[in-house]
Amino acid sequence: MTNGIISTGSAEVDSIGMMDLSGNVIPNNWYLWILRDNGRPHHFAISLLGEIVYWYKPVEIRDEESGRTIGYRKKFKGDCLQKSYEQLGMKFGEEKQTVKRALDCLEDLGIIQREFRTITVGDDMKYNNVMFIHLIPEGLRKVTYEKKPPLTEQIPPAFKFDDTLPSDLMTGSDQVCEEAPDRFDGTNTENTLEITNGDYNHPIHLSSAGNAAMIRSVAKETDGLDRMKEIFAYREYVKENIEYDDLLQECSYETDRQRIEEIYELICDTVCMKKGTVRIGGQDQPCQLVKSMFLRLMRCHVEYVIECMKKTTSKVENMRAYLLTALYRAPQSFHNSLDQQVRHDMYGWAEEG
Repeated sequence: MTNGIISTGSAEVDSIGMMDLSGNVIPNNWYLWILRDNGRPHHFAISLLGEIVYWYKPVEIRDEESGRTIGYRKKFKGDCLQKSYEQLGMKFGEEKQTVKRALDCLEDLGIIQREFRTITVGDDMKYNNVMFIHLIPEGLRKVTYEKKPPLTEQIPPAFKFDDTLPSDLMTGSDQVCEEAPDRFDGTNTENTLEITNGDYNHPIHLSSAGNAAMIRSVAKETDGLDRMKEIFAYREYVKENIEYDDLLQECSYETDRQRIEEIYELICDTVCMKKGTVRIGGQDQPCQLVKSMFLRLMRCHVEYVIECMKKTTSKVENMRAYLLTALYRAPQSFHNSLDQQVRHDMYGWAEEG
């Protein structure tokens, strides 16, 4: 026994058991129901729901003598929870618009309902548009306990399978090219863009052979979709991946906004190609290979490219070609740079120690 606690047989578990840990409970099922437009879990909306559920969980009232539960009380003062976008943003370190979009997601799923009231504080102090959040028990019960429909039923009909995808995408390989992932500097005059026989195709990035087989089964029902719907699906997929709206919202300079818009359009143009080649760093690469990399791009990669451009002193003759090569190499370059920074910091820490 340790401090009156029977040992579990693990010193680590015993130590953790003596800590006064607290926090919100997040059921695993929420990760299957609360999703972004690209089908991935909406982690921030899930965290917000955990916070809301915490406030709605009743507090036990116990009898002092017997210790038995004799009743319950609510944590908030009013008839329902009152929170503002700003309050939630400060707690989680997010912008107001990010909080609003996450709550939109929860409301669309029927888990919460927002109500905006005019309240009076004191004798004559009135506040308009004060947000109150209702938690809907039926919606919460559904996402917590009900089984999510099979994945094949959730795929947007505009997402179709393309049999021309290279084998490395079918096996989930991360290999994207044979050339060394050297850092781009904008001085190579051979970094010209050449796209031949370009056409639009279906927005899908496969990570396993199992996903590929599943997409094939859905493709038969979607051959007659309008081309514009496919392009729109691609653009929304990219927008969600790179957090396009948030990037624009947080820009302080118009030049940065223009650069983000330019990068977004370039990514969309590239991933909508059906066939042909794309010239990367002076070498022609199959468009499917380039698409596979561009569909992996995230916000951190776009920010990395913009930061590198700010540090480049050489004149860039062909900006579109420069951006294409930069974005293609961004994931590898970003992680190499991050790894180098970590090694540098750890070395400095070791020297100081």
